This record gives sequence, C-alpha cells and structure tokens, in this order.
Amino acid sequence: KSYKIFIGISIAVLILFVVMEIGAPPKKEWNFTLSNTDKEPFGTFILYSEMKKIFPSGSVESYREPAYNLLHNKQLVNTAYICISGSFPVTRYDLNEIIRYVKRGNYFFVSANHFSRLFQDTMGFKKSTVLFSVAKDSQSVNFVNPNLYTHKNYISSTNLIPFYRNQGFRELKNLDTIVALGKNSESSVNFIKLPLGKGAIFIHADPLCFSNYFVLKNNNVEYTAGALSYIPATVTSIMWDEYYKLGRSGAATP
Repeated sequence: KSYKIFIGISIAVLILFVVMEIGAPPKKEWNFTLSNTDKEPFGTFILYSEMKKIFPSGSVESYREPAYNLLHNKQLVNTAYICISGSFPVTRYDLNEIIRYVKRGNYFFVSANHFSRLFQDTMGFKKSTVLFSVAKDSQSVNFVNPNLYTHKNYISSTNLIPFYRNQGFRELKNLDTIVALGKNSESSVNFIKLPLGKGAIFIHADPLCFSNYFVLKNNNVEYTAGALSYIPATVTSIMWDEYYKLGRSGAATP
C-alpha cells in the first residue's frame, strides 16, 4: 500500500512539473552570437531588420564570405561594409582589399571585442580590455561629437554578465589621422574614425552596443543609430558580414 502511495505522489509531482514547464515563459539564451538571424539578447536581429530604415537609399544583404572574396576585382563606390562580431581575425589578403575598397570611396565599419594583431598594427591602435565585476549596470558609452553627445551616458553593461570588459583603445599612433568619435565611462576612447582616400574606416570596441539587448534597453537605440550615422545615409548598398562570426555557409567538407 505504501508503495502505491509513493508511486501516486511521484506521478502527481511529475504531472505538476510538466504543467509548470509548459506554462513557464520561454527561457532566454545568452549566447554571444551577434548573428543577424538570432532574436535572443546577444543577437543582432533587430538592428539588421532596421538597416533599411537607417539607409533608405541602399540595399542590404548579408554574406558569409571573407572580405577578399567580396571585394576583390570589384569597382564599388559609395557603399558600406558592416561587421559586428566577437572577433575580427582579418588576414593580410582581406585587409589589402578592405584598404583598396575604402580608398575608392566606400565605408568600412567594424565593431569587435578582439582584433587581429595585423589589423591593430596596420590601423595604428591597440585594444585594451580590463575585466571588472559588475554588481549593477555601470559601464556606459557616449559620443564626443556635441551633436550626438548626451548628458546621461548610454548603459552598455548588464548584470547578467558576471565579469564585464571595459572595452577601449590605447596607444593611438596615427593621431594626425585618427578621429576619436566616442568614449566609455572609464574615459577610454572606444570609437574611432580613420579617413582613408575617398572613404573612411570606423572601428568600435564594444559590439554589444549593437545587440538586441542593448538596442531595447532604455533609449540605447539612439546610440546605435548615432554610431551608424557616421556612414552617409546615401550609400547605395550595405554588405552585412556574417562570415567572421559564423564562418562560411554550407557543409565544411574537404
């Protein structure tokens, strides 16, 4: 008899658990993908979906090919290449094509946590990363330009990340050409512009500022749109990179 009672209680508990799981709100995935198809907090689905509104004159298309493949032997003018990624392991071949692409009169915008040493040395900066514990939302960002600067910074960190990185640049070598566009709450430059030929390269140190989580928090969308506003709204096309975070599309066979 006691055995049957135990079985009955176990079944009741199991049914209750199943009902609670079915009725519970969907759990959020906090994977740091920054993918344009990811609707979770650290994806970039929202920003990618709004790109046509930010650049009404241009087409928007995503690619999973390295910069060399997209830009080699192309005579593009007045276009933009945007890369929001955890890392930017650009090769010498990619970088040469990016420089040629920008000099012709195009714009290259990249935001990443980690840049290859080759890219840092060529562009004339070093990335600084300081880890500190976040008990509350404390890391923030803002612009230098008085037309975009706000008296209250835009909060960029989250207490869902146990240790948040203070993203910024140090040892800016080409000070005659590098233009500081933004800083973080530690007064470190985190957003720079390098005019190059007829175009410009924009380098941003914190890709979370373009994530779904950041865009939906308070009025942070103004920061994201402001950062991208340095790219002329009249560009004819936007190449959105997915390669440097997801690799090539298709099966990875020999």
